[in-house]
Amino acid sequence: MSQCKCKWIWVGLCQSLILYQGGDLFEKSGCPSVGSKGSGRGFANAIILYGLVASKQHKNHVLIVNQNVLDLFSSIFLIVDCTVRFFNVRLTGLLGYLLCTILMSDVLVWCGITGSTINLASITIERYLKVVHSVWSNNKLRNWMINSAAAFAWIFSAVFNLALMFPTTNVMDGACYPYMIVRHPLFLRPLFRHPIS
Repeated sequence: MSQCKCKWIWVGLCQSLILYQGGDLFEKSGCPSVGSKGSGRGFANAIILYGLVASKQHKNHVLIVNQNVLDLFSSIFLIVDCTVRFFNVRLTGLLGYLLCTILMSDVLVWCGITGSTINLASITIERYLKVVHSVWSNNKLRNWMINSAAAFAWIFSAVFNLALMFPTTNVMDGACYPYMIVRHPLFLRPLFRHPIS
């Protein structure tokens, strides 16, 4: 039991070190700080996932694994979004529209963040039930309920963010206007005048 605690203390220290060092290391190389923080957090989440799988605890803590996967997902797409913006691509045609709506609008990052928020609420409810209502939790809480909560975090965040992004994003004159166009007779112009070029 004490060996297991030492492993998790070591993983926590590594995560803190990577979060601190990762930002400094990548900022000195010229990468934007948002991308470097995303890479440090992504690497830290990958280490924690590896620790959970290596210790065979990933099946016992489905929501914790889901939380780390959601955070890793948003970190990876934060790096991808940052990289796409760094190259300053001129957006034209269908490929330009897809690049604007999927990558430059940060919709995949927000899918991960929204799903992470929902999953944190699920973890809170699960832990509350296990601590406060332990008898009820042992008798009534099933694995399919926990797996459904994990799937709900992914499905709801994807549907919510994609439904919000597609009607409000457009490419005009080679510039991406994410979350800025409202297709309503009163608002047929960009709400903000700051495109991503």
